[in-house]
Amino acid sequence: MKQWWWLLLVTQVTAQGVRVGPVPGWVKEYPVHIDEALALRDMEDGYVHFLADRQFNIATASTYHRNVLCLETEAGVQNASQVSVGFDPSYEQVVFHYIRIIRGAKVIDALKPGGFKILHQEKDIYKSIYNGGLTAMLFLKDVRKGDRVDFAYSVNGNNPVFQDKFSETLDAGYSVPVTHLRYRVVCPEGRDLRVRKSESVLPDPQMSKVPGARVYTWNLDNVPAYDDEDDAPSWYDPYPSIQLSEFQSWKEVNDWALSLFQTDGKVSGALAKKIRSIRETCPTKEAEVLAALRFVQDEVRYLGIEMGPNTHQPHDPGQVVDQRFGDCKDKTLLLCTMLRNLGIPADPVLINTDDKSRLLRELPSTDDFDHATVRVWLDGKYYWLDPTISFQRGRLRDIAYPDYQCGLVLTDTTTALTVIPLQDKGMVSCHELFWIDSVSGSARMDVTTRYSGSFADDARGDFNTSSRGEIQKNYLDFYADSYEGIRVRDSIGVVDTAVDGSFVTHEYYTVPKLWTRDAGGPKASFDASLIRSILPKLKDKNRNEPFALSFPDHYVETLEVRLPEDYDLASRNKVVEDPGFIFHTSVKSFGHTVRLTYTYETRKDFIQAGDSRSAYRHLDKVRDELGYALGAGWEEDEEGGSHPMRYLWVGILIGVLGTTVVFLLVRRRPAK
Repeated sequence: MKQWWWLLLVTQVTAQGVRVGPVPGWVKEYPVHIDEALALRDMEDGYVHFLADRQFNIATASTYHRNVLCLETEAGVQNASQVSVGFDPSYEQVVFHYIRIIRGAKVIDALKPGGFKILHQEKDIYKSIYNGGLTAMLFLKDVRKGDRVDFAYSVNGNNPVFQDKFSETLDAGYSVPVTHLRYRVVCPEGRDLRVRKSESVLPDPQMSKVPGARVYTWNLDNVPAYDDEDDAPSWYDPYPSIQLSEFQSWKEVNDWALSLFQTDGKVSGALAKKIRSIRETCPTKEAEVLAALRFVQDEVRYLGIEMGPNTHQPHDPGQVVDQRFGDCKDKTLLLCTMLRNLGIPADPVLINTDDKSRLLRELPSTDDFDHATVRVWLDGKYYWLDPTISFQRGRLRDIAYPDYQCGLVLTDTTTALTVIPLQDKGMVSCHELFWIDSVSGSARMDVTTRYSGSFADDARGDFNTSSRGEIQKNYLDFYADSYEGIRVRDSIGVVDTAVDGSFVTHEYYTVPKLWTRDAGGPKASFDASLIRSILPKLKDKNRNEPFALSFPDHYVETLEVRLPEDYDLASRNKVVEDPGFIFHTSVKSFGHTVRLTYTYETRKDFIQAGDSRSAYRHLDKVRDELGYALGAGWEEDEEGGSHPMRYLWVGILIGVLGTTVVFLLVRRRPAK
């Protein structure tokens, strides 16, 4: 469960990066004429965002903000009676120009410098990231239904890590309606600003000039609310936007980033000692790569101190080793430094974990990345490694790398993004073995699950972060929904194989109530619980947005039932194919055994919106295949005992001789 931890410090001062001043002379102030009917139409949460005005002065690294809110109901008063601005005190300063409450013809000055509170909110602390950001907040007094709140402020300063290069994304739509949306960018002559619209229907900028600068202006009116559907892929963005960037090519971005990841190559102290130890103890270059990777992954904990330039610039590798913590870029530079000192070519790779291959359509920009990884060249082949993933084991070819799809490899010759091939052949193979001695007693259930690739990483991580007792309980609870009264017969066992990176668990249960009786006689029900649990939860047949699939997913679940007597059963196979996944089921019997095998594998990371109806139908077919019932007939004798009776199955009379029990396998369709 995700836990949100907020570090919150509140002070009553305004000296920490907040002051009051006039509206800058370069800003264009727009008149506001509120149409009451239009305002009521655009109301959300009890108020109307009537004006959102953003203006950028590239030369002075200043951004001007103005908002006009119309509080139409008591709920609007509750939701919009405070003003808050976030900033980084290491390079930014907030200047409030005015805060006005307009009540009819009366204008109330609500800007009270002494009333500001400076809040230190570490919102990413649950991700072990600390950025030192502050929030200036003012709680407005005596706000009433029908008031208009009009406030303006500027945020001055630019992170020096960007080396005075400008890039910005302008949102052209939100989850709430905006009556008037204004953007204005003042760009000095001689600086070339590239513009990209996410949608062709968005307007081109209106161009004008002021002394020494070109001005780009967008006036968007009656901007509707955009509703995003649940479970869309991370790379899908339903909100229109306008991207601005001074970077003319990916080479420029590469050269900027490469300068941040440069070191003199010299190592000393604990880092030099570790490199020397790896060189002396590892028999092959592959072993050296794996030893360095495991050191960075498992012995340098993930912790990001991302303040000022260190939002993008890694700390010195020697410092990272000494303190034994770092974020993704720290770990990336450390691993590259270690491998290069071992004579193994390694390069940093900048990644966008959400946008993925959508980056291929974006403008080159410093804002395009949120993660860093490593590319290694060894024995004529590239390997992609993520130093932030813990507990990876196996050979280099077994190491999984998330489906990031593309990235910017930082080298002296890089001119474009690189498409990254999928490097995760992992899967989950679960074998559930049921030992049935009679149709009236309990059954033994032995479960063996083998994880490989990223699935092994996750399972190994669970066993390293949770107690064995907690995991045992969770596993038992998982099966309790399918098998009433199930209880643990023996402790869970684990086999962690370092050679190929696989991770195997063994579970042992007793199922006391496997058999139930109805008019047709005793019946035992079985369910492919694992695959049922990981199937996509597609709720809507008709979607307007793509639906996210977990990719790559590959599961094989086998239910093997050992019976006390032989029987014959016609083999059966069925395939359900969809553009996003493929499912296969197989039913076989041999001797005392019936075997049910289910395979589910995703083909890509999404289902197209236009394919949602057919995918919904296909998933229903898959679920219908996942449940089976095993039936056995008997009749009571005069002394209360039981003996086999005759079955009529598909029009064929099956004779039951002696004490032989005939078992029938029939498909059980789950209730919808």
